[in-house]
Amino acid sequence: MKDYWGKISERFDEWTAPLRPSLEDVETFKSLLDPTARTLLLGVTSELQSLATVAVDHNPRAIEVHRANAVLGDWRDLPFGPEFDTAIGDGCLNVFQGTQQLFFQQARKVLKKNGSLILRVFISPEPKEDLAIVLQKKEEMGFHAFKWRVAQALANPYVRVKDLYDVMKQVYDHPTLEIYRDSDLVYYFPQLSDLPPWDNIRFGTSYELADRCPIITWK
Repeated sequence: MKDYWGKISERFDEWTAPLRPSLEDVETFKSLLDPTARTLLLGVTSELQSLATVAVDHNPRAIEVHRANAVLGDWRDLPFGPEFDTAIGDGCLNVFQGTQQLFFQQARKVLKKNGSLILRVFISPEPKEDLAIVLQKKEEMGFHAFKWRVAQALANPYVRVKDLYDVMKQVYDHPTLEIYRDSDLVYYFPQLSDLPPWDNIRFGTSYELADRCPIITWK
């Protein structure tokens, strides 16, 4: 689908946690940040904009919809040098269209010495869930939590968005699914053991799948 992220931004109000950060998540980010620090936000997540000096996003429509103080740029080649004390993001590692190694390489590129990378990451459980079992649990959770569990069951650790659409459409006719139908994007759902060693990890408790959405700090 043309302008996938622009379409998502236009329907952002239809999304809830776990897809969007909760108030609890925002407070956790605040507690981890120095208010005097120069902070880069990867993406234009509305809930985190007030915590950042500037944001960077590749989609002009998303920047316009979210009214962000943002620079247009590709996360695979960030348009900054080592000028930030902190880089933050919500789910950005999961939607990064490149390798995990490139993502962390670009984060190091823009951070000052002893800088911190703080991300909310959507992780797959260990061991992985069986897709057939997850599909049977449709009635036990909200749409967005169910969608993420299906995606994580499909991921190895990558899953094509159009494959997620094909599976979800068979069992859950939800209007936001049409955004996924013709997408050529790939999502990444690592397990905790797939991630580089971290300095701090915090789990929320206030929404479905919060135990799979930790806020992780790397220095």
